[in-house]
Amino acid sequence: MQGDDFLATREAVLAEHEYAPLESAAGMTAAEAVCPCPPGIPVVMPGEIITPDVIPFLRSYGFSEIKVLK
Repeated sequence: MQGDDFLATREAVLAEHEYAPLESAAGMTAAEAVCPCPPGIPVVMPGEIITPDVIPFLRSYGFSEIKVLK
């Protein structure tokens, strides 16, 4: 693990994962990039801790679940 708030991207992508409801994902670690379009810029990257402030933004783009580490 690198730092206190994220895993290496490769570790996160290859780790066991599951889908979690978006509303309960705050504090979990993302297993893939979450990239709403437009603008096509990742909001969350693999290995990053999902913060509460991104939940309303992702919900506004129609996300209802997110891939997280087990």
